[in-house]
Amino acid sequence: IFMYSSNPIISHCTISDNVAGWNGGGIAIMCHSNPEISYCGIISNTSISDGGGIDILDQSNPKIRHCEVKNNYAVYSGGGIKSTLSSNPLIENCLIKDNYTVLGGGLYVGQYSNALIDSCVIDRNIARGRGGGICFYTSAKPIVKNSTISGNSSALGVGIYIDEFYNEFREKIGKIYIRIVNVRIENNTADY
Repeated sequence: IFMYSSNPIISHCTISDNVAGWNGGGIAIMCHSNPEISYCGIISNTSISDGGGIDILDQSNPKIRHCEVKNNYAVYSGGGIKSTLSSNPLIENCLIKDNYTVLGGGLYVGQYSNALIDSCVIDRNIARGRGGGICFYTSAKPIVKNSTISGNSSALGVGIYIDEFYNEFREKIGKIYIRIVNVRIENNTADY
């Protein structure tokens, strides 16, 4: 599903086994889109770039509730979900599990994204690089609360990885102001 400046309501759907040559293997949410997505399975999708399950960018503000985002793959970042470029998603009561990528196995949040992750389970995701569960990168104000981050693996920063000073090109651009409240981070495995 590709959303561009749109506000659909998507409920009780299964989005599975799709391949995107760009961002958003299952769903791409772009350019001021504000969808409501609930009780959906986003399963076994692939992105040749970012956001294996869902990619959120360009000042989009989706509400994603009671969804399962699992078994997705992205070549670069956000195996399950990626949120960037001044987007502010609400991700609530979701299971984000068994996703795979380089940066942010479960989720990648960065570049002025102010994600609210509430009452989620982020479990058994893999990042070959950083942030098996969640990778927070550059100039973001995310909130993670009432959630469990467990069983994830990565080379570095396994449950949560925070890199607040640099972007991918190692240019200094901005800090992350993160709030983590009532979160269990357990049984994750990192190489370093």
